[in-house]
Amino acid sequence: MHKQAQYIILKLSGTLLRPDYFTSVLYPHARQQMYLFLRRNWCHPTVAAARERFARDQGAESFEEWMGGPGLPPEYAYERFREVILRQLIEQLYGEPLPMLLGLLWEEQLKAGLIEGIVVPESNVLLHSWSKSGRKIAFFSPSHAALERLITQYNEHENLARMCDCHIGSELGSAVDPVTYRQIAEKLQIKPQQMLYIANDAHSLVHAHESGCMTAWLAADASTNSPLPLHRINSLQEIVFA
Repeated sequence: MHKQAQYIILKLSGTLLRPDYFTSVLYPHARQQMYLFLRRNWCHPTVAAARERFARDQGAESFEEWMGGPGLPPEYAYERFREVILRQLIEQLYGEPLPMLLGLLWEEQLKAGLIEGIVVPESNVLLHSWSKSGRKIAFFSPSHAALERLITQYNEHENLARMCDCHIGSELGSAVDPVTYRQIAEKLQIKPQQMLYIANDAHSLVHAHESGCMTAWLAADASTNSPLPLHRINSLQEIVFA
């Protein structure tokens, strides 16, 4: 079935990246590291902008005013602002300034090799084997593209980005629109019928199937149903090109 595929399109979250990588890895890591991160980066432009943005959202003219005026010790400011950020994380309030801070924290920690457990084991072996079979590989990140690009570069296995011929974000459209997959094929200069799209969610696979793509549904839960008879696989190791 897959032998006609010239390009393998991997929707990263749920295939090479754990489907729960935010809730099980990134957010717990952020809660643990936020205090030291703020101390190290208190004067960083992004952190300074996040502080001021938060203070304005609370009705103060500046972070210093929100804190109660000048003269307070830095440790008090670190701890109080950290409490605000942790409350947002615990209550899942993901509005600003949280994304500004998390993006910087995760980038710093990923580049330092301090975040593990996001990438599925032996992902590098799989990508090497597919490349050796003559297939090209594209990563698809319809959300969190910048973060997922970082994760493919900095992880506990290998720089997976080097094995990727193209990394596609949301610039070509939504994962639940057949037009998106036709535009991906056009970008890759192939026909949709020459693409094998692999994902772990039936919704995007249905739309990829409608566009003419070959599809493989990485469905760990055998009881999950799909509106179409999608080709199911239990692991990426089942994708073999003889």
